[in-house]
Amino acid sequence: MSRFLLLLILTHIILSCSVDNMETEIDKIIKEKYESGVFQGAVLVARNGEIIYNDGVGYCDTQQSKSITSDTRMYLASVSKPFTAMAVMILKERNKLSYDDKLIQYIPEFSNFGSEITLRHLLTHTSGIPDYWDLGIGKAGLTNEDVLKSILKHQHLDFVPGTKYSYSNSGYVVLALIVEQVAKQPFSEFISSNIFLPLKMNDSFVCTSLPPPSTNRAIGIDDSGQISDYDILTTGDGGIFSTTSDLFLWDQALYNNTLIAESTLKEAFEPMKLNDGSTSNYGFGWELPNNDAVAHTGSLNGFGSGIYRDLRSKTLLVMLSNKGESFEVKDIAQPIFEVLFSR
Repeated sequence: MSRFLLLLILTHIILSCSVDNMETEIDKIIKEKYESGVFQGAVLVARNGEIIYNDGVGYCDTQQSKSITSDTRMYLASVSKPFTAMAVMILKERNKLSYDDKLIQYIPEFSNFGSEITLRHLLTHTSGIPDYWDLGIGKAGLTNEDVLKSILKHQHLDFVPGTKYSYSNSGYVVLALIVEQVAKQPFSEFISSNIFLPLKMNDSFVCTSLPPPSTNRAIGIDDSGQISDYDILTTGDGGIFSTTSDLFLWDQALYNNTLIAESTLKEAFEPMKLNDGSTSNYGFGWELPNNDAVAHTGSLNGFGSGIYRDLRSKTLLVMLSNKGESFEVKDIAQPIFEVLFSR
């Protein structure tokens, strides 16, 4: 489960530190982490709609010719999943689909082994569809169509749908394919026209070609300083590039019900009830570390990402790294949370 679980004891302590002091202390933390080789990237901290800190450390490339800033585009990896879930929720509000629709309504080829899978199962990682990384098909240029072909060829679920939680990138690839089918447009275009454009997330995009657009973009780097850039083309499970500044706009829109109704979003933050009556700590595209917080992390090649939203205090922490192999969410989040909550 989420690496944020270690931090939950801090989330309900009353804040009593000035914004100026917090900004200074957070800046010191980020720079120390950079100097010690623990972190390279951009960090944003906000509370109640007010940005406390938003800056970057390190460089966008191996030549160290361009510094990372709050407007540097970086790959979100699995932090893309909340956007995929939002696409499904938007279509649900438009009465284009239902969470309890069977997968076979959209992709009949699953009838031989996945006839009981619903969209709700896909959203909550309870479908039983194996993660495509476990199927050994990872390769440069991998597409959603490649993933679907591999799943259908595999013809086997890991478990009966609804009986357990097991993280599956494949399930979110399938959701992207369903969004395309229902919306009758490419997934990238649906996300852009229904999320990015309304929210003025002007530096965010779904990658549809390799190499990704280079304008104001960080290149992924491994621990040895060599290029380890984004090199696949799956969407739904990942595929999105964004910035800390744009993710602040995303966070605010979720409070303001800009995209969907509050009642619709509320369901995304509710744990999935399994067939035996127990629950998992994952909703629709969000990890649920406790009743008052939602979060997600992601990593691929040289990129690492994390977003944590404390709903009670309306605190946001975003961390994007282009040196992801060195990046552990808790290493950055824990000292920042101590500044925010322990005074």
